Amino acid sequence: VLNSKYQEFDRFYIYLDGYYGKMEIGNTTNVFNNMKIGADTIALGSGGINSNFIRQVKLQSNYVYILSPNSFISQNFGFYNNSIDANYWNDSKYLTKINYYSPEFFGFQFGFSITPNVKLKKDYLGNNIATSIGYGEEMDLGTFVDYGVSYINTFGNVGLAFSLTGETNISNSLNKKNDVEEDIKSSFDSMEFGMNLNYFGLTFAGSVGYLETNIDVNTPIKSFKSAMKKGEYKTYGFAYEMSDVSVSLTRFESEYKNYTTFEATSYAIEKNVSKGVLAYVEYTDYISSVVSTNKEYSGNSIFVGVIVNFN
Repeated sequence: VLNSKYQEFDRFYIYLDGYYGKMEIGNTTNVFNNMKIGADTIALGSGGINSNFIRQVKLQSNYVYILSPNSFISQNFGFYNNSIDANYWNDSKYLTKINYYSPEFFGFQFGFSITPNVKLKKDYLGNNIATSIGYGEEMDLGTFVDYGVSYINTFGNVGLAFSLTGETNISNSLNKKNDVEEDIKSSFDSMEFGMNLNYFGLTFAGSVGYLETNIDVNTPIKSFKSAMKKGEYKTYGFAYEMSDVSVSLTRFESEYKNYTTFEATSYAIEKNVSKGVLAYVEYTDYISSVVSTNKEYSGNSIFVGVIVNFN
């Protein structure tokens, strides 16, 4: 994977794909990220509500937000804020892992991921938050396990797809320190249900996701125990393909209950220039707010680009 920014150029993984399914090992994304279905998966252009625009949004200091539809490990463990170094924005998303995807059975597919020895680094919290709570050491979060099931099928001119994905962290009894087995006290649980419906080039899609933490009061991040305990988000939107032109409108809404909210709406249009070459224009606006103070920031982004597909 090559990327000229954010020190993400050194990601790699290997895979084996055959009769019994597909196995991946390395710095790739997990089953939750790859099997989920929602409005973000039909957004055109750079990806709209789940693209890199969120690296530049303005947020109130020392508060954390849900900025993208995904599991905890794929969205910085839920600690998105305005003081994270951009080079670490997606670091946890590409931790070394093992993924398995089953063959398709009558439209159904199953998958699971294992990400071992996960640690919450100071860089993931952001400088402002890490300094304010005196966080100086890594914190063990155990092993993250992802699972997913999807169904994709067509009925005449109608296409139907849905997915249920989840993630949780567990202790690994094989990990021992001074002959004491690992016992992870802080839990990070994620789940999402998504669905899309397609008819003659018109696709409607949506999803709902839930994030729940139970942070140990004896950890350095105990101050986020109540703030991050329950989070939720939803996506919805549509895309329409008209010969060589396609358009999409997608929206994302999230909230840490009674703590922070984030909303984003993205509009995109793509034009098929030639075989394998697309040009696009994309506009996204957002609002971030803190519930208790009614403090609100809004902004927007415009992306213009060319996509080249070598498949």
